[in-house]
Amino acid sequence: MNVTAPHTTHAAADDWTPSPAAPGWTTEQFAAAINMKPSTIRVRLCRTGSYFGVKPLKLPNGRLIWPPHAAQMLSRG
Repeated sequence: MNVTAPHTTHAAADDWTPSPAAPGWTTEQFAAAINMKPSTIRVRLCRTGSYFGVKPLKLPNGRLIWPPHAAQMLSRG
């Protein structure tokens, strides 16, 4: 899934909610976007509550949805 992300700040990440225009990424898609293994992201999330400041939304079925701008947030540092 190719998602174009709007320019946002770290503070706006907590305000993000999925929508048809910005549905978010699965953990696998997020991992591929930042060249990591999905298990690495899950471990970091479990240990610290975020992946270097990026927090996913947990759906009622237990799946995680990451903000579409998450990869950009990490590349900015």
